[in-house]
Amino acid sequence: MLRRIRSQCAEAAEHAHISVNEGAIDAFLHTLNEPEFDTLKTQHGLRFPLRFSSFMDQLNFVAVLAMLNAFSGYRAAFHRATGHGAFDCMRKIVLGMYLSADDGDSALDTLALERVTPSTFAQLLGVPTHSETPHPSLPGVVVGTIGGPLREPFEIAAKMCVETAAFLKARQHKNLASYVWEVCEQASRHEHVESCIVEGLAEVPAFYDALESPYPIPIMKKALFLVRALQGLVLDAQPHTLPRLMQGLSERWRHGLAEPLPMFVDNVIPTMLIYLNILQLEHGSILSTWHPAPQDSNTSGPLLNRSDATDIINMDIIDH
Repeated sequence: MLRRIRSQCAEAAEHAHISVNEGAIDAFLHTLNEPEFDTLKTQHGLRFPLRFSSFMDQLNFVAVLAMLNAFSGYRAAFHRATGHGAFDCMRKIVLGMYLSADDGDSALDTLALERVTPSTFAQLLGVPTHSETPHPSLPGVVVGTIGGPLREPFEIAAKMCVETAAFLKARQHKNLASYVWEVCEQASRHEHVESCIVEGLAEVPAFYDALESPYPIPIMKKALFLVRALQGLVLDAQPHTLPRLMQGLSERWRHGLAEPLPMFVDNVIPTMLIYLNILQLEHGSILSTWHPAPQDSNTSGPLLNRSDATDIINMDIIDH
């Protein structure tokens, strides 16, 4: 799978006349502040003030978070509604779902994911489920419309949860961690463990990040993110506290991943690499014909200042 990701992305880049400016990479690296770099490289956003009941409990929490790590394209909308970015909001949502569980239950198990609705997310973030606008002809009258400022990403996220629950129920898994465990167990029998884990995770519809036309581009951001997160979980733990399967992965990953992962790509990283002149679009018009931008919206895309953009790139480059 990792070879497929690299080869098909390289093929798509060639067709789109996208090139990598190696000189710009060197120039960017020379601008980095070393103390700041050393600080940022350990801030992966996956440590939580929680006492998990077991390793599987922790794995399930991180797996659900990885599944919902998909909304950077709505960064501006999340900031307007909450003052925080998309990933921060998803962390808050998953944390809220986890803490809302009754004794003996798990708010992140298969049955709980099956019951998720857009309103679930709205309540956890404290954002309205309706948008209010002045009546066009009646002064002082406000009209409420169902939806709220984050209706679209919440609907997508709820669909991910429900579809994942259906996938897990069909395979008799009580939660997402159970499926991830099965994938790791099968992958451990093969030479290319990391690639097999990504391939197994991609079977879950919510983890299958790919474009199919005009050239297949398997991005697999969430699956790659979860592999990296899993590495962090097993390496942060004392080996003797881990289940035997995870002890094996810990030993394998103690000196780094045997197969380096491709970059976890969303809409932010490529945009910043273009801004830094690392990615060069010789014929940008080609890409616009592949996936034309909607013509019926005047909504601006997400914006970052240079400092925030540099921090994001620093953190991603460090992982790879």
